[in-house]
Amino acid sequence: FQRKMVLLLEWEAPGARRHGPAHVLEWRTARYEVDGSVVLCAVDGLRKTFRFGDLEVDVNELPPTADDTTGLGVWDASVALAAIAVRRRPEGSCLELGCGVALPSLALGKLGGRILATDGSERLVDELRRRGLNASRLDWARSEEEEDDPVDDSSAFDLVMGAEILYASSAIEPLSRVLKKYATNRVWLVGLARRRPLLEKLCFDVLKDDFAFTATKLDLEASSPDAKRVTVDDLDKVTLLFFEGVRHPKSE
Repeated sequence: FQRKMVLLLEWEAPGARRHGPAHVLEWRTARYEVDGSVVLCAVDGLRKTFRFGDLEVDVNELPPTADDTTGLGVWDASVALAAIAVRRRPEGSCLELGCGVALPSLALGKLGGRILATDGSERLVDELRRRGLNASRLDWARSEEEEDDPVDDSSAFDLVMGAEILYASSAIEPLSRVLKKYATNRVWLVGLARRRPLLEKLCFDVLKDDFAFTATKLDLEASSPDAKRVTVDDLDKVTLLFFEGVRHPKSE
């Protein structure tokens, strides 16, 4: 038996969907480079093992259903956010929004961080809880009147983070509301470069009175020497944006 490595979300078999767990039907080798970090990934069916230096993190992807097709796999932005989190090792409590299979939260949890992973999918939340991760259902796109705190005894976190969670202008207002509500200190958002107008509107306009944001371009480089790429996009180098916000001090 030969164990190989695989690059997630960059490969698809004939007839498979371009997104989601159906991408990966064979063993392959892969290596990510992002933000000065090297990340390796191994696949066994829907079980993915990521290695950040000496830290190893297992992720269980879920097969899609008719009613549940998003957030079931590990996207490039999530790999980048996890790499940043592992390198920086933020102190204090952390809330992940739209966590999906929660690679960043699982990584920080293995480092001893105080994590709450949230997603709108009850199926994903149940899976994360079965794995022992502190997880709650939070659909931040709901109206403010319908919104509940993800935990009973706290609604404040030192860090609120999310990977590829803003992809429509209609989500800017509810996302800004939840960030202002839960983030007491910092916000980390990673998204594809094509989300730049949405992310800039959110961070540099809507949230300017609450947070000071900086934006950094991240080039996620991926390689797999033993596989032939069959997607239509050039994914050897994926450009991501990392928006880091610090809450303004409260005026006396």
